[in-house]
Amino acid sequence: MKAAPEDQAKLLDLQDLDKTIAGLKHELATLPAAQKLKEITTIAAELQNEIVLATSKKNDLARAQKNAEAEVDKVQERAKMQRQRLDSGQSSPKEMERIQEELTQLATRQGVLEDAALEAMDAVDQAAEQLEALKTRQAQLSEEKTSAAGLATHETEEIQAKLDAAQNERDTLAESLPPELVDEYEACRRSSGIGVAEVHAGRSIGIQLMFSVAEISRIEAAAPDEVIVSEDHEVILVRR
Repeated sequence: MKAAPEDQAKLLDLQDLDKTIAGLKHELATLPAAQKLKEITTIAAELQNEIVLATSKKNDLARAQKNAEAEVDKVQERAKMQRQRLDSGQSSPKEMERIQEELTQLATRQGVLEDAALEAMDAVDQAAEQLEALKTRQAQLSEEKTSAAGLATHETEEIQAKLDAAQNERDTLAESLPPELVDEYEACRRSSGIGVAEVHAGRSIGIQLMFSVAEISRIEAAAPDEVIVSEDHEVILVRR
């Protein structure tokens, strides 16, 4: 393949632009603010699950407290009714004795139920405090997420603008070169990771490449417009 020496030299500029584009794409993929936003989003999702569980726990405990208090009310109503019967004096001695025994049992039962109700109340209070702490943390995370999202958007737009400019410059340069020359450059880049290398006096410049004696002889013997693809390294060699 033949191409004007100046076109061959422009491949070095094309490669520089490709490196710039690759670097900018890497920056976009690894933006600290974007990574921070991702971390916050993950934590926020986990926290939301905790809030759902904490809310369910609080509601369950509140129902248990309500049930315990309802049981206390039932015992109190029963005791009140039995005391009224006892105070009326209309029952037989045997019946009054039975009522007295029941009142004793009800008093004991009421004490147990009141303790259970108090424990349930304490548990509800603790669950409410835990839930409130989780919601406070959720609000903080929401602010952090908003801040990180704003920063990520700003950084993304800034880098994207540079990337678009570099890509446009790259496209313009590639279109100005012979298509077959660009195709050869792309093929070398896919094969070896490097599309083109600059050489002078049989040595590479800016990149460490070692050439065989036969390769050096071929480079020196080639016409200026001959496109040389290194047999040793599969890259286009641009002579200076």
